[in-house]
Amino acid sequence: MGIQHKRHPWFIPEWLVGAKALGYKLEKFLGAGGFGAVYLTTTLQGEARAVKVLYPPHSRTIEDLCNWQSCASRFLRELLTTAQCNHRNIVRIYDTGMFQWRYEAPEGLSALGGDYLLPFYVADYIPGGVDQRLMNAQALTSDEIVEIARQVLDGLTVLHSLHPAVLHLDLNPANIRLAEGPRAVITDFGVARIQGVGPMDATEATELPAIHPGVAAPEQYTWEEPDGRTDIYQFGALCFKMLTGKFPRELAERFPSSNEVLTELDRKGVPDALANTVSRCLEIRREDRFPDVGSLRATLPSTSPSAYARLVSSLAQIFGGGRGRRNRPRPAVRQQPLGWRTLIPVLFGVALALGAIRAGALIFPPPPDPIKITMVSSSDKKEWTNQAVATFNGDSRTDQQLQFQGRPIEVKVLLEEVDPGVWDHYRSGTMTTDVLARKIQPTIMSPAERSWILNLKENWPGSRSITSDEGSDLLRSPLVITMWRSRAEALGFWPAANQDSTWERLRALASSTNGWAMVGRPEWGKLKYGYAYVGQSNSATFTQVLNGMSGLQKRTGLTLDDVRADNGFGKAMADLEKADIRIAQKSEWLLRWMRERGPTYLDAVTAYEQGVIQLNREWGPALPEPIVAVYPQDGTILATHPFSILDGAPWVAPEQAKAAEIFLRFLLSRPQQSLLPRYGLRPLDDALSLGSLFDRTYGANPQANLVLVEVPSSQVISSVVRLWEATRVGK
Repeated sequence: MGIQHKRHPWFIPEWLVGAKALGYKLEKFLGAGGFGAVYLTTTLQGEARAVKVLYPPHSRTIEDLCNWQSCASRFLRELLTTAQCNHRNIVRIYDTGMFQWRYEAPEGLSALGGDYLLPFYVADYIPGGVDQRLMNAQALTSDEIVEIARQVLDGLTVLHSLHPAVLHLDLNPANIRLAEGPRAVITDFGVARIQGVGPMDATEATELPAIHPGVAAPEQYTWEEPDGRTDIYQFGALCFKMLTGKFPRELAERFPSSNEVLTELDRKGVPDALANTVSRCLEIRREDRFPDVGSLRATLPSTSPSAYARLVSSLAQIFGGGRGRRNRPRPAVRQQPLGWRTLIPVLFGVALALGAIRAGALIFPPPPDPIKITMVSSSDKKEWTNQAVATFNGDSRTDQQLQFQGRPIEVKVLLEEVDPGVWDHYRSGTMTTDVLARKIQPTIMSPAERSWILNLKENWPGSRSITSDEGSDLLRSPLVITMWRSRAEALGFWPAANQDSTWERLRALASSTNGWAMVGRPEWGKLKYGYAYVGQSNSATFTQVLNGMSGLQKRTGLTLDDVRADNGFGKAMADLEKADIRIAQKSEWLLRWMRERGPTYLDAVTAYEQGVIQLNREWGPALPEPIVAVYPQDGTILATHPFSILDGAPWVAPEQAKAAEIFLRFLLSRPQQSLLPRYGLRPLDDALSLGSLFDRTYGANPQANLVLVEVPSSQVISSVVRLWEATRVGK
């Protein structure tokens, strides 16, 4: 099914010019979207604002009245979505309400005449946009485009970080406004969707307002479930239009190949780095695009200071420089974005008005309320988890096997703010502390390793255990030492993990006063090693556990008495710390730093095998050399990502625990397990193929000998964390 624009059959937006929506006079028609028109108004304080008004129903028939109610719901969703985003690169909402408009129908259309209650809201008025710049034939420079792109991505980051994530899905040039500053502002959330609600059915699809065909992603033409990569494709199409004056689909009958995109960008003289970024955004297969906005933003080239001045000058020429605005008095009212307390009574009134349709009150049996459950999940499996949750939520609406007593189940993944404004799937340690502190109250907890669940059970203050089990394993992923191939070869760690591929040899290099000269490479200096926050990150915590056990030459039976500074455990920990250590919030951040800054910044990082595979898969050609996984022969662990239902928590109802069991069976089903290798993760069933990613081409060795250690108790692990903290004092 294609995306088609549907015009209103009888309503002409200009008819509302001169009308008053409560205290706002609709002074000028500015433009129309899929289900609403936008008008200019001026406040009593002289500030220009934009008013968006919902179209009236197509007719008075029951079918059209029901469709109009659906459109009104989406209109309210746009309002709610926008109002919660208090961000400079997302349009602000100032007021909302409904007003009565009377249509004096001409002869032959008398059935349409009468009074209509039309919802509206008042937002920022930003007269200039990317579309005007392009129509006025004033070409944007590469620096200007990069700055606009960077700010659009800042806005998308906020949207994708909401709980749950919000997808814009219509990033066309008209929806990117250019305010003074310069400041790019994302507007028009008419087709925005909550991520994970499932694919659109045909009825819903035909009622959606038109998505601009120039930016629509391939999956939108087949009504597949959109995700963050859909917005990334549209972002690429927006940049392509700014760079070339064309939309990507103008290059091909359907969608252009990467070669066609790069050829056109090269013809326009676009710098290679920017061209490669845009080309990857426009990959037809979602799997080939950037996985998220953060990784995309990191590839944008920097802009020179002069670019800002040029953009300000250009905007001033086009839009008059905002003459007179700076001298206007600041308004005393209606100047702050709406808060939730203000929205609640307004939305309640809007909801009541939606039922007061002139044709009469229609009663429809509501669908059964879903059973809502929440999951806190370790970030190493986030891509697999995200697709599984999206698929499950969509299928549960219609598949009785994925329902509980006839009610669909809705799963939501809770996120952690790892840096101010940066949200991601949880780290194993912080999910445990946040549950204990009741900062989060999930139905399901799935850390990378089982010891965190044991830690939660042992420290839970209630008289009843927070969970009746220790969790069911979901997958397998070995902890590895991630190194540049040249470093691994110099140590004899690659291509095969021999008996010297050990933590012992790594810390010998770390503590050597000669550094890499120990293996004949003095030009590399000291060992530069990275791991994430110990006690918060699973990989970082087990870096210390495994290294210390290696120092004691133990693979089982680590006790509290073993974790001391004055024995082999403490010496091993201290020796590793003699390297040039780099610490980050998450191991994936360290892998990104390896990629971005090269071997001169980091020689090696502790991470999981899947991180190595994904890094080579996504960035292989751009890396100075491959990055490989080293499997320590004196001990590692398999992260199994256990799934534990917190059925003893006071916030988990019995039906939620039952719903979580159904979701667990779904995750363990063969179709979902078969998807794990796509994300660099090993399924539980050895009979399932690992696929082509588990290969030395991607830095992995599925035949490597995995020497597994016995995971110590949670008390011992806590003691390791305390010893590490004491070792780091003064550093």
